[in-house]
Amino acid sequence: MSSQNPLLLASLALLVGACAVTEKRSESVEYHLKHMDYEAAVQLAAREAKARPDDPAAQDLHRRATVALLLERGRRLTLDDSDVEALRLFQQASELAPDSPEVASWVDKTRRKLADRWLQVGLELHSTGEIEAAVAAYEQCLALAPADPVALGALEEAVKTVDHRGRKFQSYFQEGVVAMSDYWLERARSRFEYAAKYKPDEERTQLRSQQVRLMLARQRLRVAEGLEAEGLFGAAKNEYRMALELAPDDPESQAAMERCSKEVEAQRLLEMADYELLRKNYDRAGEHLARGEQLTQKQKERFEGARARIQESRHEDLYAVAVALEKDQRYPDAVEKYQELLDIAQYYKDVFTRRDTLKAYIELAASLYAKADSASSDAERLDLLTQIEVFWPDYRDVRSRLEALRKAQTPPDASGAGASGAAPAASGGSGG
Repeated sequence: MSSQNPLLLASLALLVGACAVTEKRSESVEYHLKHMDYEAAVQLAAREAKARPDDPAAQDLHRRATVALLLERGRRLTLDDSDVEALRLFQQASELAPDSPEVASWVDKTRRKLADRWLQVGLELHSTGEIEAAVAAYEQCLALAPADPVALGALEEAVKTVDHRGRKFQSYFQEGVVAMSDYWLERARSRFEYAAKYKPDEERTQLRSQQVRLMLARQRLRVAEGLEAEGLFGAAKNEYRMALELAPDDPESQAAMERCSKEVEAQRLLEMADYELLRKNYDRAGEHLARGEQLTQKQKERFEGARARIQESRHEDLYAVAVALEKDQRYPDAVEKYQELLDIAQYYKDVFTRRDTLKAYIELAASLYAKADSASSDAERLDLLTQIEVFWPDYRDVRSRLEALRKAQTPPDASGAGASGAAPAASGGSGG
């Protein structure tokens, strides 16, 4: 065992040395770079560069490690389509390693990718007529890829379109200003709208267009007010609506529209009340009028007239009922109806006279009937009941009593005797 100790010691020494070499290699910048542990490589290289500031090799190693880390981060970003951030990292790497083909390749590929993206944006904007935005996109593309033939050609066409639109815009805008000064408002409005198609974001056009639309709205307001004054609320509401379409935020138009809408609704309720009046549904007609009166400010007289028509119709219906009762000789019921009418319309037609006449009839009939009951003879009784028959034949049992009295006063053979007696007289006369 003792003879083997030197060999054992030597083996242990070699093993320890190998472990030390492995440890040193695992802590080297090159090792971390080879194994793509760029963060650790940069940290280790930074420490060595700081420890040996005058050692060019240490400084170069730190630079290479930093470039490798920037390239790795940039590649990950471009895979996620974060190309703007990736290009910034690649350009930083290019500043550290301007002669590196790898860095230059990544810069070129990323610039090309961004250029293609801007080109596609520009072509899409161009196809939808957003020319100014397309020009800006083409310029972004050419800033990244100055010789791109597609971008150059598209930019040339877009610039021509922009120039043409600029001339058309100026022409339409000037025509609009002239028409506006001459108060040809509809023409001015159309010209400013045409101008806005060529330059949608032009502040001057927007301002002038708003001014013209407000002036047109004011014209509509004046027309609507005239129609409203004539009671043509439906037509006025339509004008107010068009005024609001021209100037949606105009408070005068908004207030007028709200006011006229109430009048239109009140007018509708008034028409419904008239319809119910024709059908003699007075309660429903009154409900419509009550709702309409809460809305209207300019149709008060019409609603008052409608209420008067309802009242007149009610009176006429009641009067007709009373007259019918009177003609049917139902005098007490007729008096009651006439009195009901007098309670709500004191001087309506001849109601007062009719009521008093019927009351006199009722009193007279009662008086005559009472006298007939106490009469001493049938002849007197017949006379009294006959007086009642003149103005009220259906009073109580007057008709049946008169029939009995008259039958009692007529002899059974009176008509026959008269006939037989007359015949001889005629014969005798003829014979003589």
